[in-house]
Amino acid sequence: MPGADYVLICAPETPETKQLIGAAEIARMKRGARVINVGRGSLLDEAALVQALESGALGGAALDVAQTEPLPGGRVRCGKRRICSSRRTRAG
Repeated sequence: MPGADYVLICAPETPETKQLIGAAEIARMKRGARVINVGRGSLLDEAALVQALESGALGGAALDVAQTEPLPGGRVRCGKRRICSSRRTRAG
């Protein structure tokens, strides 16, 4: 991951993949890299992600999934933290 401009997370949730990408993994990423999570929300430590975005270590993130869906009203969807997330709706 140290040379990647983009890191795509696309895995099922299993005991082995929970918190697959945390602070240690983010610290090994290239400065300014972008994270894309289309797997499961539990695969990414969102607190570590926000910290890395705020510090400038990461250049941005795109989240199709989150630990809590839908995202709580106070969470950034797109904006100064450089996080974009898709709106999720459930089919009946």
